[in-house]
Amino acid sequence: MDLERIKETLQEFVDRKNGIQGFALVGKGGVLITKPPIGNWNQNTVGLIAGIMAQLTTHIGERLKWDSAQDIYVESKDGYIMRVACSSHMFLLVKASNMTNQGLLEVAIAPIVEEIQAEINARSSINKEARNNNGGNDSQQPQGRY
Repeated sequence: MDLERIKETLQEFVDRKNGIQGFALVGKGGVLITKPPIGNWNQNTVGLIAGIMAQLTTHIGERLKWDSAQDIYVESKDGYIMRVACSSHMFLLVKASNMTNQGLLEVAIAPIVEEIQAEINARSSINKEARNNNGGNDSQQPQGRY
């Protein structure tokens, strides 16, 4: 995954002034992948929100016996915080102003999520090909009985 390319794309969206104020790409367990977060927000705050969002999806799934929640939207009079799934182990945390609405945000964010998914899939393909070229073995040690 080309993290620098993803960071540039996220920064471009923040710079467009379309209501999006910040992004953070978040991995398994709520760990921030983009450090510092893109846009105008504090890394500690983003880390806390990311962790809560990761736990919330797990709790919803466990309590309601659902697959884990993919997207979560929190709206207040001051703006939005959105959790948008990019893969089974990665999500995009989005901060947006109250000068927009959920529908417009979803449309604006869709190409970003698609690009991140393409990067993830490209990386997965490279890893899979490397494993296949190595016979599925991660080490160069002879395999079998001794």
